[in-house]
Amino acid sequence: MFFKADRKASSISDDLMTEVMVRNNRRLFYSFLSILVLANVATLAIKIAGKGSAHLTYEAIVIEFIFAASALFIGFA
Repeated sequence: MFFKADRKASSISDDLMTEVMVRNNRRLFYSFLSILVLANVATLAIKIAGKGSAHLTYEAIVIEFIFAASALFIGFA
């Protein structure tokens, strides 16, 4: 009454789906990482140009980058 897929065909389909998910997750990780890097480069440019506030320090930029990168790596690990 119901169509049952062959185990081998089902396994190939599952493998393909897993491969697609892994590639998409890797692509998403690289996107988030590039946004993080670009945001920090822009922040550094603002600091170097002297346009930032007095509270914007190199130490604060490094701490933010470490926290954000750590959260990103822990989330995708």
